Amino acid sequence: MNRHRPFAFRHALLAAATSSLLGSCSLVLEFDECRTDDDCSNSGGETLICNTERLVCETRPDPADVVCEDFGTCTDLFGEDSTCGAQGRCAMLTSDECTKVLRPSGAAPDEIVWIGSILATSEPFTSTVVPIENAIELAVDDFNSVTSLPDGRKVGWIACDSEGSSSTAADAAEHLIDDVGVPAIIGPALSTEVLALAPTVVDSGTFMISPSATAASIADLDDSGLIWRTISGDAVQANAIADRIASLDPPPASILVLAKNDAYGVGLFEPMIQRLAAELPGVPTGSLLYPDPVGLDSDEVERAYATVIAEGFAQEADTIVFLGASEVLEVLRAYLLAWNNTGIPLPRFVVSHGAVPSLLTATGLVADSFAPTLMSSLEGVSPAIQDPTNFEAFNIRYRVVYEDANPLSASPLGYDAAMVTLLGMVAGGADGGVDVASAMPRLADASGTAVPLGDVQAVLDARELLVSGANLDIGGVSGPLDFDLVAGEISSNYVGWDVVPQNGDPAQGQLVPRRAYVLESAVEGTWADL
Repeated sequence: MNRHRPFAFRHALLAAATSSLLGSCSLVLEFDECRTDDDCSNSGGETLICNTERLVCETRPDPADVVCEDFGTCTDLFGEDSTCGAQGRCAMLTSDECTKVLRPSGAAPDEIVWIGSILATSEPFTSTVVPIENAIELAVDDFNSVTSLPDGRKVGWIACDSEGSSSTAADAAEHLIDDVGVPAIIGPALSTEVLALAPTVVDSGTFMISPSATAASIADLDDSGLIWRTISGDAVQANAIADRIASLDPPPASILVLAKNDAYGVGLFEPMIQRLAAELPGVPTGSLLYPDPVGLDSDEVERAYATVIAEGFAQEADTIVFLGASEVLEVLRAYLLAWNNTGIPLPRFVVSHGAVPSLLTATGLVADSFAPTLMSSLEGVSPAIQDPTNFEAFNIRYRVVYEDANPLSASPLGYDAAMVTLLGMVAGGADGGVDVASAMPRLADASGTAVPLGDVQAVLDARELLVSGANLDIGGVSGPLDFDLVAGEISSNYVGWDVVPQNGDPAQGQLVPRRAYVLESAVEGTWADL
C-alpha cells in the first residue's frame, strides 16, 4: 500500500475536520488594541486615548464635556495637568496664556487648591515684571514648605502671561475663572489690565490683588471689596513727581510732560499737571500723549514716537517728564536723536516709577564718552518697596534662588501680594474669592498681633495665629501693609533715584537712592535728601 496519501485526499480530510470543528463551536480571536495611551496613534495627528475597560483607542473628549464629581475622573482621562474645575467639569490647568504650573510636592489632586497670576512677563516688560512672578512662586513655595490651609490642602499656582494686552489678560482670566475655578488671582501688573478685568472678577466673585498697578482710578472701582493692591496709588506719585520738579535747583524755566496713552500714563498725567500748575505758576508746561506700544510693530512705534517728539521738541523745554514704563527708553532715544547737534543744552529727564528700572540701560543709547553726561541728567521716582526690617532676609533668599541682584526689583510687591492672598485663604476660606476678601480686615488690624514677613517661620507664625482666631498687623517685605479697607490699597513713601557710574566705569550706570518723599498725610509729603 502506498504510504504517501495523495494531496487531494489529505486536503479533504482537513476540510472535513475543520467543518466538524466549526459545527460544534465558534472560534473567535480577539486582539487588544491598546493597554495605555502610548499604544494609540494615527497618521492624522488626532489625539487618541486608550479606553482601559474596552482596551480600544478612542478620540479624547474635550475636558469641558466631561462631568466630574472627583479629581480622579479628570486625571485618569487627561493626566496630572488637569483638575475637576468650575461647574463640576474637567479642565486643563494650562492654556495658551497660562503655561507655568507649580504643583505642591507630594500633594494628591484632591489635596490642592489652585490660584492664578496674570502678569505681563514678555518683552518689553520682562526685566520689570518677571521678578514679581518669581516672588509669587517663592511665596507659594514658602507657604507649602511649612504649612497648609486649615483643611490640610496645599496651594498650587498657575502663571499666565498677558503680554501687556488687555484682551490676552481677559483670555487668561476666563481660563482661570471659568475653567479651573480659582478663588484668587494675583495681578495683573498693569493698570490698564486691572481695569479691564475688574467687571469679570467682580461678577465671578474672584479675589484679585495687583502688586504694581498704580492708576488712581482703581481705588474708585465698585468692586464689592474684591480688588486690592500692595502698591501706593498714583495720587501719591503725582504729588511726589510734581513736588520734586518744583524743588529742582535751578528751577525749571519750561517743562514738557510726555505720557503714555493708557490708564497709567493718563491717570498720572492729569493730577500731576494740576499739582505742577499750583507749585510752579507761570512756568510754561507742555504736554503730549504717546501711544502704548503693545500691538504695534517696531516701525509703527518708531514713527509714532518721532511724531510726538517733533511736536514737543519745538518747546525747547529744560525739564522733560516721562510718565510710562519700559517703553520710555524708546521715547528717550527719539528725543536724543532730535536733540543731537542742535546746540541746545541737554534737558533734565525725570521718569515715573514704571520706567525707573530701565534707567540702568539708558546709557546704552549714547556713546560711552557721552554716557556720564546723560547719567547726570537722569532721575526717577518710585514707591519705597523695601521695608527696613523685613526686606533683607527675604532679599537674600530671593537673590540666591533667582540670581537677581537688581536693586529696584519689584519682587517685594509680588511676595506680599501672594502672601496676603494665601493668608486670606487661611483666615477666610479657600473656596471662593469673597471668602478671601472677607479676611482682609483680619490681616490689616492695627491692634492685631504684629507679624513681620520675610522668612518661612513668619509664614508659619501668621498661619497659626489666624487659625487660633487672632487678627494680624502684617509687616510686608515691601513695607507696612496698612490697607485702606475701602480703597483696597496702601499709602507709601517714595524714593528719588539718581544714575551714577558703576565701579568707576563711566559707561555703566547704577541706580542710587538720593531722596525720600515722606508722607505727611495720605497723599502728600515732603522731599528730603538721604
